[in-house]
Amino acid sequence: MMRIDGLSVNYGAVEALKNVSLDVPPGRVTAVIGANGAGKSTLMRTLAGLEKPLAGQVLFNDEDITGGKLRTSFVGASPWFPRAAPPSPI
Repeated sequence: MMRIDGLSVNYGAVEALKNVSLDVPPGRVTAVIGANGAGKSTLMRTLAGLEKPLAGQVLFNDEDITGGKLRTSFVGASPWFPRAAPPSPI
């Protein structure tokens, strides 16, 4: 299980994440969706240990992996770019 508790990340004066909390049960696929600039990439980078949070904690199987402990094996991201409808086969 992954537990995110009160995670906050800033880039200078800009609050990218503010007090984010989330529980992800084992064996579940979880999607994070939102508008551009909502903090999705920052959340993934923080979970992977690429960003250090200003506050909060990330636990994976009850082990504290907050900031600086790179664990990419359980974090995946797939950017999606909306396009016009694909050509239909005729």
